[in-house]
Amino acid sequence: MTETHVAEAGAPRAEAHHGMMQEIRSRWARSKWSVIAIFLAFALAGMTTLRISRPLLRWILGDHPPRWKWWTLRILLIVPIYEMVLTLWGVVLGQGSFFVPKQRRLVQRIARPFRRGAG
Repeated sequence: MTETHVAEAGAPRAEAHHGMMQEIRSRWARSKWSVIAIFLAFALAGMTTLRISRPLLRWILGDHPPRWKWWTLRILLIVPIYEMVLTLWGVVLGQGSFFVPKQRRLVQRIARPFRRGAG
């Protein structure tokens, strides 16, 4: 949609972004800085995980592993590494109260099938 169409719809582009930020702030009950820090934590976690995963996979699998082995191990490694790095960046940026409880719930959900008497 072009700016003209947005303006015709009654919501200029800047107001649309402001409205989205307000919605996120109210949903997460966070200040503007907190929302920015949370977005920054997601971005930094993604970049950090990508930087860590390639050398780690090369160390584990060697230089030319089969594609299926590389992708399987990459997926199995990246998910937990990303979650740990995301929590770390969240804490570093002062948003531990946002990320840590979410991580606890995730770990509890993952551990549930492995508990005694489950099923």
